[in-house]
Amino acid sequence: MRAVAADEKEALRPQKDVEVLLRLENNLKLRALQASEHGRALEIAKRMVLIAPRHPDLWIDLARLNETAGALGAAQKAYEACLTLARPGVPLHNEAALGLQGLKRRLN
Repeated sequence: MRAVAADEKEALRPQKDVEVLLRLENNLKLRALQASEHGRALEIAKRMVLIAPRHPDLWIDLARLNETAGALGAAQKAYEACLTLARPGVPLHNEAALGLQGLKRRLN
């Protein structure tokens, strides 16, 4: 019997229902974006945040989609939520801080 590679072990580990649901929702969001259905992608991103509100990566995606849609107030709140959840110094926190800073410049 051959040894199982680390990637295969990760693929074979049991998935939580939330992880499976988020992966499916993400696939739908990516398809919507590929089809230039930005409104649909935004609705899916909102659902994803409702499913897993403690995932900062979901909040930054929601912020970007809101910003693209012109919903700047909602984008600001999503960037702020990401900043609250992501640890300072990690790339995601820095990215959200820069996004929020750029958005505030646009608002002023």
